[in-house]
Amino acid sequence: MELIAFQERASSQIAERFFDYSTNPLMVDRTTTIPFLQTLVAITGSGKTLMLADAVSQMRDGLGVAPVVLWISKGRVVVSQTFENLSSGKYADNLSGFNIVPLLEVAPDHLSSADTPVLLVATVGKFAVEDSSSEDRKVYRAQLDLAEESLWDQLKKRRTEKGQRRPLIIVYDEGHNLSDLQSERLLELSPDALIVASATLTLPPRLNNVMARLRNDKGWKDEDFSTSVSSREVVLSGLVKERISIDGYITPLEPALDNLLGDLKIAQEVARDHKLPFTPKAIYVCSTNTVDGMSIAEDLKRPFKERQARPILIWRHLVEVAKIKPEKIAVYCQLKFSKDSPKPPEMHLFDGGEKDYARFTAGDYEHVIFNLGLQEGWDDPACCFAYIDKEMASARQITQVVGRVLRQPGAEHYNDPILNTAHFHIRTDEKGVFDDILRDIRKDLASEHPSITLVVKDEKTRGKRDRIDPQPPRTIPTVGIESSRALEPISRIVRSIMDFRSDAQNTVGQGAGCRCSKR
Repeated sequence: MELIAFQERASSQIAERFFDYSTNPLMVDRTTTIPFLQTLVAITGSGKTLMLADAVSQMRDGLGVAPVVLWISKGRVVVSQTFENLSSGKYADNLSGFNIVPLLEVAPDHLSSADTPVLLVATVGKFAVEDSSSEDRKVYRAQLDLAEESLWDQLKKRRTEKGQRRPLIIVYDEGHNLSDLQSERLLELSPDALIVASATLTLPPRLNNVMARLRNDKGWKDEDFSTSVSSREVVLSGLVKERISIDGYITPLEPALDNLLGDLKIAQEVARDHKLPFTPKAIYVCSTNTVDGMSIAEDLKRPFKERQARPILIWRHLVEVAKIKPEKIAVYCQLKFSKDSPKPPEMHLFDGGEKDYARFTAGDYEHVIFNLGLQEGWDDPACCFAYIDKEMASARQITQVVGRVLRQPGAEHYNDPILNTAHFHIRTDEKGVFDDILRDIRKDLASEHPSITLVVKDEKTRGKRDRIDPQPPRTIPTVGIESSRALEPISRIVRSIMDFRSDAQNTVGQGAGCRCSKR
């Protein structure tokens, strides 16, 4: 995949800083280096995985021995998507020549090759345990049919057949999940580089010693630890939306849903009128098995139409009031039912968590009801609208959901601003709560998404229209270039150009040489 200019600058900066450091690295002892440490700070939707892949590829090209790359993240869904994208998906060409395998499927031959770089993909759960001697994880057990040592010990040594130690590059995606325990385990491997990608620059205290050595002995400043991507460039590139709109409600559930559905209908009509290849979608974030205003679980034996769990209320409103077809709605949460009162057969319920994820993504649902469990890993750029229920309405949870709605469909901005806006409809208990949430959201957005405009609506300002259709309707023609007459002249020029793509033609010619002797 081709990189945008800001992506190329970021990946090149990481690689160049690594090479500058690796020429004279700091040492813990004669065989253990202080790792090169770098954070990639970029907003959601900026293409962090692509930048990391390109940085790793550049680092590989400058190393004498093929490296081992350990690419990790916390969520199983994120890791599964990463493996697919890097091995055979949209980023495969950016890691040409790499042998990409899941960590637990690696064989000793993968780690002993001096010529073929290997990239191992895993969740942190594969190794992040307090006691690595307990053999509670497969990575710490010796696979006697393959090797006498555990995979973890092989990673520590990573020797080629000639005894050379291979460089180890660790990439941690969704780095805000990096903990002290994970850092401890990763440092056991004596990596040559640790690259952490996140929307914000936060590292666990366990890495303070590494940072202190780099500061004291190398003179690094704060900016040397971080490669930051300008959010303004990300917005201008069309990868993310230009605007965030927040509607606050101190009302029952239904009015908030009706307003969201009204805005969604307008956006879908605009997309149809412009003949765009996507349909705007909506997500609904709520608690699962509790009743509004009560912390206890609901009685599962009640008839379906008497149930008060939020996913059921939202689903019924969409189906019975808004007349949305059930096949367009997915419920992705562990919503419980009893044998006496089962779910309706037309309800598409995905209650198996990550086990159901592939089945869920196979359906093109326009409305998705879920709790916070769907956040990391699920990215659908067509998702433009979000309803957030009051028990989920904290500033931290809302800013987490922002990333699910921020990506721009088609990676381009459109003439109508409704398609360039992430719409949030938030229900709270009282106005003071919404004001507090809004203040915290402004603070978070100012630091994480400073180039995205924030528009806030409440009961007083909701009636003000931010779009006015022209009356009478006007049509403005677009300008195009009719170049069919240039086709034949251009073809003649192309046919006259020498073709060096194969040895069959136009590749043999006369040459001349020159030799100079000096006594």
